Amino acid sequence: MSDALKSWKDGTVRQAIVGFVERAVSEVPVEERVAVFDNDGTLWCEKPLPIQADFILCRLFEMAQADSALRARQPWKAAYERDYAWLGTVLAEHYAGDETTCARCSVACSPRSPGSPSTTSRRSPRRSCGQPTTRRSAAPT
Repeated sequence: MSDALKSWKDGTVRQAIVGFVERAVSEVPVEERVAVFDNDGTLWCEKPLPIQADFILCRLFEMAQADSALRARQPWKAAYERDYAWLGTVLAEHYAGDETTCARCSVACSPRSPGSPSTTSRRSPRRSCGQPTTRRSAAPT
């Protein structure tokens, strides 16, 4: 594997990756190997919740917390009440190819959507958005 990652400078990170792949190739049978790449080739957190969905839910929660009138309307209602059944249905529809409700959730977070403040907030990654720090998957597996 001396030709692996030719564009990378030799260092501990490159050596660790090449070493891992070499071990996997020699120790794991071909039929048991799985490679997963997402978007730009990186692995993203998908469980318990896709990272994009986490952002949307946090934003919807913040908006509902700031404006009580939104709490009676979906998707803010589900985010504010932590209605994982409703949210799970949205994710299941998305994975089945129906973007209708999922798109509505995304648009609701837009600064131009009704009920949205004129500026979007930038939140710290540590902020829980009122959600528990450990979440269960909302989508069926």
